[in-house]
Amino acid sequence: MAKDKEKRIAFDYYTNQGLTAKAIADIVNVSEKTIGDWVEKGNWKAVRDANLNGAQTRSANIKELISELTDQQLEINIEIKEAKSIGDKDRVIALRQQSATISQEVAIQTKALERMDSDNKISLSTYLEVMNDIFKNLEHFDKDVYLKTLDFQESHLSTISIKLG
Repeated sequence: MAKDKEKRIAFDYYTNQGLTAKAIADIVNVSEKTIGDWVEKGNWKAVRDANLNGAQTRSANIKELISELTDQQLEINIEIKEAKSIGDKDRVIALRQQSATISQEVAIQTKALERMDSDNKISLSTYLEVMNDIFKNLEHFDKDVYLKTLDFQESHLSTISIKLG
């Protein structure tokens, strides 16, 4: 196909970077309708949704939320010190209530993150099964490339065995 390269680039822009069909059409120099056809025929929306809602994305979002809450907590602590220094007891009480609410939310989000990490951890045997299948298919697809990746395969599987083992 004459537009294979453009299609591969468009797929990456659409599924991994979340660009619109119009923006992608301008970048790869094809019509917006062509991009729309590729999206529909290749089920790119499902791939993009899976990328956006994947465990790593959700985990990153929760970590970002925890970070923002922690920043708020630090700001409140500064405000508490300032309120104490001027003797504003009512303000100190109100700020401590806000601080307690944020602490509870951080605890809830941390627990959710731990649960999600536990639920989404892949077993070593499953990972090895998938990778062996990929390598076997690579061998059938292009034996020379397969042979060039043998060192990589060994190194990668050793690293993953340590990580997941």
